[in-house]
Amino acid sequence: LSELAFRFQQLNRPPALSPETLAKPPMFGFGLLVQLIMLLLLVPVAVWGLINHLPALLLPQIMTKRFVKDLNFFASVKFLAALCSFTLLYVLQTGLVWLLSGSFLWVFLYLFSLPLSGRIALFCKDVFMQCKQYLQCRRLNQTDKGKELVNTYGEITDMLNHLIT
Repeated sequence: LSELAFRFQQLNRPPALSPETLAKPPMFGFGLLVQLIMLLLLVPVAVWGLINHLPALLLPQIMTKRFVKDLNFFASVKFLAALCSFTLLYVLQTGLVWLLSGSFLWVFLYLFSLPLSGRIALFCKDVFMQCKQYLQCRRLNQTDKGKELVNTYGEITDMLNHLIT
């Protein structure tokens, strides 16, 4: 098993495909087209979400890199910093919209759009990464190295399934 895992790691070094991509056959044709169209339609909302969430996304990364020295606390501090930064920046941004517009309707719409646009931005990032990996997998499947990578992955999963049962 360790030899197969090492061979898989060596074969997967340049493309760096995720196991999820190798586990299911790549999307072709209509499924890929639907995802690309959905991605293109949602890009403006995703850009809006990225612009509004960029400070809240960067602040925890900066704080953890600067202040956390012990790797055991890295994830906990980053989660807490993200929780605080998103809450604080949502309140500050909503207050700024209220100062600029003076309308509670615009404030409510803006506050409603923040989590929705952030989720759409994450969705678009995931779909983009999936499409990129599927296209890489399709291109790789046309080579001998790609076929060997898929076969090695199949052997590893068969061996692990045999160990479990």
